[in-house]
Amino acid sequence: MAPAQDRFTLSPYPRSWAFIVGKDARGRAAAGDAKKASPALIKKPWLAAFETVASNVLTWASDRYLFNADYSHVSPRTWLANLKAGFAFDSDAFSINFLAHPLHGSVYFNTARSLGMNFFESIPYTVGGSLLWEEFGETTRPSIDDLILTTTAGICIGETLFRLSSQVLDDTASGGERFWREVAAAIVDPVRGLNRLIFGDWKRVAPTNGQLREPIHGSVAVGDKLVMGNSDTSNTASSVGIEFDAVYGQSSENVISRSPFDLIVVSAEARYRERIVYGFADAYALWIGKQSSTKKGHRHLLGLFQHYDYMKIELFHMGGTSLTGGLISMFPLGNKFTLNTSMQLGPFLFGASDNRYTQIAQRDYNYGSGATLKFDVWLSHPKAGALMFKLKHFDIFTLEGVALEANESRDFLTTLGAYYTVPLWDGLSLRAEYVLYDRHIHFHGPAPEKTSESLAGVSLEFRF
Repeated sequence: MAPAQDRFTLSPYPRSWAFIVGKDARGRAAAGDAKKASPALIKKPWLAAFETVASNVLTWASDRYLFNADYSHVSPRTWLANLKAGFAFDSDAFSINFLAHPLHGSVYFNTARSLGMNFFESIPYTVGGSLLWEEFGETTRPSIDDLILTTTAGICIGETLFRLSSQVLDDTASGGERFWREVAAAIVDPVRGLNRLIFGDWKRVAPTNGQLREPIHGSVAVGDKLVMGNSDTSNTASSVGIEFDAVYGQSSENVISRSPFDLIVVSAEARYRERIVYGFADAYALWIGKQSSTKKGHRHLLGLFQHYDYMKIELFHMGGTSLTGGLISMFPLGNKFTLNTSMQLGPFLFGASDNRYTQIAQRDYNYGSGATLKFDVWLSHPKAGALMFKLKHFDIFTLEGVALEANESRDFLTTLGAYYTVPLWDGLSLRAEYVLYDRHIHFHGPAPEKTSESLAGVSLEFRF
């Protein structure tokens, strides 16, 4: 592993989780060692194709025979009708399109990934699995939004789950440790766990660990937040929740080449209020990048990043995928203080935001595309803690509205958060935060409307 002064991470507290990182220095196994350690890594393209089709068949059978869903009564007649009809936008519930379909896409992706396909080789299986489902798995007209989201978000989630499961797996372990590692990895990536069970990799002990690994840092926080609508401090409500943040990988001048997703940043939150779960999931990962450094010790990573966002809060809900150019930098300031910045800017490729005035069937949102901006800056010190500011902005133009009379022409969604984390003792910290959500909607006809919501809270945080 590179010396500590030659690398930087996105974590305010750069300490590795030794149990997860294990025995590998960089965690990159040679191809020969990987094949010896795990026979499942030998490519099985035809089996991957079979399992992709099988996953669709199992999903359809569950819908048809367990739930007797109307859309599951398929036949050659409905298949022919779907092929003739072509693609259109659907009216499924927001959580189905922007959460369930991306998760289903990750199943397609990891079916291939767990059977030896590399990152790029797994993408066609994701596209193919989604196409087969849209044409033959339902009686409803094939959905263009499902195809886009299942593929793009499925790739992002799938590779993230594959990488995280690799952090837990250890082909050199045996006994009870090996059992619990396999169980934990299967929970993270069920498709991979199933294939390891089928091929006996779950119990095969190897002389070397063939897993693809990178350092990982992060935190889990539990706390309470006060929700204030339109910045009205007199109208507050308590919201108990849990948050998860993790940075997978590192940026180092000693890394000659970067592979897709060897740097992943994940944030997620779930809050419970009045029998409703609110929260968000925000993940972005490096596709290609170039690193540089200066004589003063400054580190920079310039790259192309893929983003997946899902947000459901009291003020609005939105979701979609983006592709950004990004610059991540670290500036040592002396006396153990470090300043970090991360700036991401690019197109919001495809997604949606809610239309609060019109709903057709389960759909209460407008499909759109536009632009994404994310900017994080934080100052950290091992003893003084970390002060962080996070900005997220989405500029979404409507592509296809719920109804013509309620189409939104433009939707500005902004999140601005301030966080201060102070360490209490090893691994445990106290965090205070304030987050402002702002929405500015421009309609074709009516006057623009601006609304806001803020959250203030305190959490107990465990760092790993």
